[in-house]
Amino acid sequence: MYGVSSLLSPIMVTLFYEAGSGWRTVFGALAAGPLLIFGASFISHLDVEAPAIPSAQPPPVPMPKSRVLWYSFAIAIYVVVEILVSTRLVLYARRDLGSSVEDANRLLSFFYLAMFAGRFFFAVVRVPFSHESLQYTAILSSFVTISLGLLVHPGFLALSGLTMSFYYPVSMSRLSDELGVHTGAAMSWVLTVQSVALLAMHALVGTLSDSVGLKVALW
Repeated sequence: MYGVSSLLSPIMVTLFYEAGSGWRTVFGALAAGPLLIFGASFISHLDVEAPAIPSAQPPPVPMPKSRVLWYSFAIAIYVVVEILVSTRLVLYARRDLGSSVEDANRLLSFFYLAMFAGRFFFAVVRVPFSHESLQYTAILSSFVTISLGLLVHPGFLALSGLTMSFYYPVSMSRLSDELGVHTGAAMSWVLTVQSVALLAMHALVGTLSDSVGLKVALW
């Protein structure tokens, strides 16, 4: 659902812009969906039975904290790169490349389309490679596509959505396989480090964009 909504959002913005609507209309239309779901929740009555909670048992071995921290920082770096590209792509295309609003939003749509296609492929196709090899492939290919996007053509920035698409789900699968009963506790560390990294990224990139330019900040 995240991939689909991220894909449709810039498309909707482009359609409203081409129709001559302002940002107030765009935000109002995007807010209508959640409001409809909220209203429908009072109409529908679904009897959902709460699942039985098993008795808590202490894990057989202590949680490997060093391994958990390694996963937390590795995943946080990926999330920072994904959010950095997706949130600055339109601004970079408009400010640095002089693209129109329509072209900039289409570029963002292609980014999310590529990400959606990559994750859908890995969800339905069993790839005969190890988690570690897939992670290294995603890291190296993403570095290449982002570099080409900044140096050659912005279309490569959209293509980076494909190269980054499988890193997060593969990392989650590897984390679950290696940590087993500690996965739940490890996820709290992953989300905490990820949140701190995102706060730092937005503050740092914003400062660099104002002082040396957005392109340098993206590097």
